[in-house]
Amino acid sequence: MMLDPRSYVDEFRKASFEKLVKERERLYKEIKAIESVAFEKERTSNAWLVCPGPDVKYQVYLQYLAALSEFMAEKYRQEKVWGEGELK
Repeated sequence: MMLDPRSYVDEFRKASFEKLVKERERLYKEIKAIESVAFEKERTSNAWLVCPGPDVKYQVYLQYLAALSEFMAEKYRQEKVWGEGELK
């Protein structure tokens, strides 16, 4: 089951900034891996037989990356730049 982007980010609310960086890198790898299948015009890969399909996964992973990046920017500002500690 895929989460909406807000719920996905909520799973990382208490994570360290370093853990967020690792999750961002994991998402990059997922996106990169799925691109070859999601961009197939003939859709011959067995990945298209699974629900959700590569096209949906690709879009959701991009939304996750956008939401995570926004959260990382906020967390960086508050914890690293302003030195205010953990985000609530």
